[in-house]
Amino acid sequence: LFLAKIRKITRFNNILYITNSNSQNFFHWFLDVLQKLEFINQSRDQFLNSKLKIIIPNGHENNYSKKSLEAFDLNFYYQGKNEIIISDKSILLPDVAPTGNYRKNLVLNLGKRMRDYWISKNKINIDKKRIYISRSNSKKRKLKNEHKIIPILKKYGFAIVDFDKLNFEKQLEYVLNSDILVSAHGAGLTHMLWMKKKSKILEIRAKDNCYDNCYYTLASDLGHDYFYVIADKTDLKKSNHLSDLVINTDHFSTELVKML
Repeated sequence: LFLAKIRKITRFNNILYITNSNSQNFFHWFLDVLQKLEFINQSRDQFLNSKLKIIIPNGHENNYSKKSLEAFDLNFYYQGKNEIIISDKSILLPDVAPTGNYRKNLVLNLGKRMRDYWISKNKINIDKKRIYISRSNSKKRKLKNEHKIIPILKKYGFAIVDFDKLNFEKQLEYVLNSDILVSAHGAGLTHMLWMKKKSKILEIRAKDNCYDNCYYTLASDLGHDYFYVIADKTDLKKSNHLSDLVINTDHFSTELVKML
């Protein structure tokens, strides 16, 4: 009774949960959660005849989550802070594919949905075909000698952008018009989801990392041309997810020219 006094209580007949413990992360939101939404959209009769409310838990108020849901004609409910939701029936939809792997038809449809929706809603003022996403302000996987490859990238007409400093709409302005995307392994590469068909992706990844293939797999399913450049970890004791990187500039330049 005490908890009921200090919390809002909302009751529904049927609710559906699509999020997981990682869904506040940019990559996992788009490729885990929204893949489920695309699946639901293709199975509308099965899921939506019972007037299910799709619950978006508290903590998902970021700009890109709300903006992306606008592209779906589905019945969402955003849980408020300290709000308790009670339902007669609740369904938890598990992942439709292991994280880093995809159902090809779902990601193709999702990519088209996102691109078509955002192009119709956003004025695209930035005409940059080649994008390099810097991780210089990230907490991990920074490219420590990035300053040495930036002149090479600029020589070939790349715009150097730090998406940590741009809101989601501004990020879209860059990516929707681009057809070449270069970045170290990280969430920025998720943007290939709404790039033009047959785009080129170059991923900078740690040497001997044979496991983190989510962006190779995504590029393959989307029909993009995928390339990669190997970089050395600065701290061999740290995992591939945590260590910063150092890249051989001659090797990078050679592989970049091959891709171009």
